[in-house]
Amino acid sequence: MSDRQVYSAAPERGVRGRALVSTCALMLPCARLASAGLTFGPPQTYVLQSAAQALVAEDFFGTGDLAIAGSQSASGTVVRLMNDGNGAFTVLGTAPVGPSPTCLAAGDMNGDGDPDLVAGSGSLNRITVLLNNGSGAFTSSTIATISFTPAALALGDFDGDLDLDVAAANANSDSVWILLNDGSAVFGAPFAFPTGDKPWALAAARLDAGATIDLAVVNYLDGTVSVLFNAGNGTFTAGGTFTVGSRPTSIAAARLDADMLFDLVVTNSNSGAISILRNLGGGNFAPATNQYAGTQPGNVKTADLDFDGDVDIVVTNGAGNELSLFENNGGTHARQALALGYRAGGLALADYDGDMIPDLAVSSLTSSMIQVFINAAAPPPPPCIGDIDGDLDVDSTDLNILLINFGQMVPPFTQGDLDGDGDVDSTDLNIELVNFGNDCNLPT
Repeated sequence: MSDRQVYSAAPERGVRGRALVSTCALMLPCARLASAGLTFGPPQTYVLQSAAQALVAEDFFGTGDLAIAGSQSASGTVVRLMNDGNGAFTVLGTAPVGPSPTCLAAGDMNGDGDPDLVAGSGSLNRITVLLNNGSGAFTSSTIATISFTPAALALGDFDGDLDLDVAAANANSDSVWILLNDGSAVFGAPFAFPTGDKPWALAAARLDAGATIDLAVVNYLDGTVSVLFNAGNGTFTAGGTFTVGSRPTSIAAARLDADMLFDLVVTNSNSGAISILRNLGGGNFAPATNQYAGTQPGNVKTADLDFDGDVDIVVTNGAGNELSLFENNGGTHARQALALGYRAGGLALADYDGDMIPDLAVSSLTSSMIQVFINAAAPPPPPCIGDIDGDLDVDSTDLNILLINFGQMVPPFTQGDLDGDGDVDSTDLNIELVNFGNDCNLPT
């Protein structure tokens, strides 16, 4: 359940402390780096007051650097870690969010340009939105009362009005509930849509290559994934149901190959494997291919960790005290283990040190700490800021790609996520507009 290596050449940066775009971000043809495995530096450890069950990364403090927030079920709070721009963090105070927060998401919920936090309570029937004042202080909140404790949350612009709505998995009634945002973090009455047996995790993406954001739902008890197609107004119709492994617990949507369609990666806690569902188009998926992932795989996240144009996979192993790293070699995935020494909980992939390559943050469920692993991948070429399609200019094609993916959670630095925080939002749009018309082929 959700939550989500430095080099010497200095990339061009448009936001303080962070590079903005990869020329391979859309997996278009680009020079493939020789595979040398995924490597990370030694962990940096940060001690918390209590364990964090879920992690998210966003620029909460408005500094241009990606900070970390974690939900702490024992204390009913969210903890914040501030980034100095080089991947070193300071643990700051906590913000109250209500009893037993288990799932956590981040996004601009009230349209002020600042990332907010959305938490689901594990003991009360409610979803709490913590509103960011722009400097990382969550001084106000809104509460959406529901009739169940949410097993998972996903954010997306489900009704096409350019603000983020909320999807919540209801494991008690085998359904997903949609809460539509009026633009100020106030939600209307929820709509419920049926799923399989015990929905446990959600992914929001354009699964049929259309203009609307659909949902993929992991069903824990029957070992399936349900696809729900969005009609464009926040209502959903049933798509296919696809078999995965035993007791699936987490899901990620990512473009794993060159066909530009969102595939699905699912962790199966009982069978110790990940299932990959390849998108065949139209929201239909090929039968799952399964690969060993360790003991009790839990959380799954995706990002291009070696800057070769392919999206890699990271999985936490609950009983194996390790992470499984799956390097994508153009469609096949080579597994390697990263030893932790503790049971991993939350996982957040983001560029924490400003070198344009995602790093790892992972929380321990057996000790109250978060560890950050800085990626040691080879340096990418200097970016052309705002160039999403890799043709070295910033034009209407790039803007259209960003608008198609607006409001969507994506792997960092892909599909219009210019600031590397894992979603396509107003910050990315502003970066694109500031750089619109630039031609990086011209001499400087």
